[in-house]
Amino acid sequence: MPSSDLHVHDLGRMAYEPALRVQRRTHANVLAGRKPPTLLLVEHEPVITVSSRNGARAHVLADDAMLKQLGIDVQPTDRGGDVTYHGPGQLVAYPIVPLNLFALNVGRYLRMLELVVIETIAPLGVSGFARDCGAGVWVKTGVGCRVSGIEAVARELAADSGTNGDPTFTKRHVSPATDQPHLEPRTPNPETRETKLASIGVRIEHGVSLHGVALNVTTDLLHFETIMPCGMSDCRVTSLRKLLADDRMPAMCDVKEAFAACLRQHLAARAGAICCER
Repeated sequence: MPSSDLHVHDLGRMAYEPALRVQRRTHANVLAGRKPPTLLLVEHEPVITVSSRNGARAHVLADDAMLKQLGIDVQPTDRGGDVTYHGPGQLVAYPIVPLNLFALNVGRYLRMLELVVIETIAPLGVSGFARDCGAGVWVKTGVGCRVSGIEAVARELAADSGTNGDPTFTKRHVSPATDQPHLEPRTPNPETRETKLASIGVRIEHGVSLHGVALNVTTDLLHFETIMPCGMSDCRVTSLRKLLADDRMPAMCDVKEAFAACLRQHLAARAGAICCER
């Protein structure tokens, strides 16, 4: 019987493509029983990942010129979900686990990942929750990314490049396909004020998971202005940096350790329950 112990491998900071190759190699080894269930932890170089879902590419709001100026790559991905951003200051966790080893189906697995994030941030005084529609972890707060449209990014780039007087700068940095509806400011619902702290997108291949969780720790939230996160026009994003005072802000290594410990605890509990049933 394959081992249910969780091996944790911290990749440090790595671009998306080489990290995906590590994922694939690890997946093959876990599937073949050569490695135990494995958690890969990584901070990516700035990248937008676009799923194969119909219309997902249209949710990249910035054109190639703006993305190049920001140093943001665009890569296709075979995970579920829509479009998202990864970058420095964001903890990306890729659990590569055989679902049947822990009596998990896809739905239970997604709910477990949400619980792991919620339990990771709870000791920091951050109360997270899952929503019925779409995987991820949200918080209710008045603090979040001021999602004011792609024009905000263009204005910042214009200021950096000294082109403040050029009225065409903003317009020429917006993709024609996204020109109309997404240039309008995405204003939050004042009644709910829900902001997304962590995104979840997975793929299950031969019963073993790929991809996983992206938790914003000190992420540059302005980069989320270049996309419509998760394909949701009213989606606001936040980070632990936005939510916490400086004296309560954990180091990335501590967030990684807490996440890995919570995931290990959940998997061990499920593996133990299976052993008891047998």
